[in-house]
Order: sequence, then structure tokens, then C-alpha cells
Amino acid sequence: MKLLKSKIGWIFVLVYIVLSTISIIYSRICNVGICDVGYLMLPVIPWVAFFNGGIFVLYGYVISIILNIIAVYLIGYFISFLITKIKTKKKIIK
Repeated sequence: MKLLKSKIGWIFVLVYIVLSTISIIYSRICNVGICDVGYLMLPVIPWVAFFNGGIFVLYGYVISIILNIIAVYLIGYFISFLITKIKTKKKIIK
């Protein structure tokens, strides 16, 4: 089985994890109105609608972050795939 390897994908994942960590930390120190909930929900968008309420709130939060990490990595992989295809096409034309 071919593994998906992408440096751009890993960079995107790293940026997502850093921004999500900052958002979660800021939601804990925010003292103004509803910003604590907003910044806490930011890393799990769009999956928060599927895991709404019940006993699985924390599990749903973790699963949502994992799904976002997978999606962000696949976006980075697709971008690196397109870059590779464009570079090989330019080599063939020359």
C-alpha cells in the first residue's frame, strides 16, 4: 500500500495544531461574554454539528479535531500532488 507522504501536508497540520492550541488556551483566559465558547468551538468546525451534546461531548471534540487534522493533511497532500504534476509537465514540454 502506498503511503501518502507530503511535506506541505505536515506543515499544514502543524499550523492547524498550533492555531487550535492558541484558540483553546485563549478560550480559557477570555473573560468577555461568549468569546470563551467561540474560541473553544473554532478548532472543531464543521464537525461540531455531528457530535452535539450528550455524553460524547469530549469524545466528539477530540474526534472532530482528528478529522480536521486528516482533512488539512489531505489538502496539503493534494496541493503537493498538483505541484509535482505541474513540474513534471513542464519537464516533458521542454
